Amino acid sequence: KKMDLWSSPDILIIHLKRFSQRTRAKITSPICYPVKDLDLSNVLLDKSSKLSPFYDLFAVSHHSGSMRGGHYTAIAKNKNGKWYNFDDTNVRPVDVPQTTMKSTSAYLLFYQRKPGPSLASLNIKNERLSLTP
Repeated sequence: KKMDLWSSPDILIIHLKRFSQRTRAKITSPICYPVKDLDLSNVLLDKSSKLSPFYDLFAVSHHSGSMRGGHYTAIAKNKNGKWYNFDDTNVRPVDVPQTTMKSTSAYLLFYQRKPGPSLASLNIKNERLSLTP
């Protein structure tokens, strides 16, 4: 599939399709996604943008279970820069890789725009964003 955006928001939420419409079964394929420096420069159509196309992950919502019932948990980065796991009333620190995460239960990815060079000032390559398994 191909994705193009005219512009990008300061907070980017990526909703991953985790249920098959045809069979209603849960899709459990592992997804790899960047923790730092998600680069949208190759999918942004407005090449004159004065905003940075780079994002850092700050939270992930996970779903376990099926369409008929399940459980949501989350990991999120606090203002202190540390990551925490949220599971109902339990909150505990968690280690997160510096570059890429891989998960079979990630459902929503939350990214925040990084300050940095604008899209207009970058040398753009003709590539596409890919969230690869």
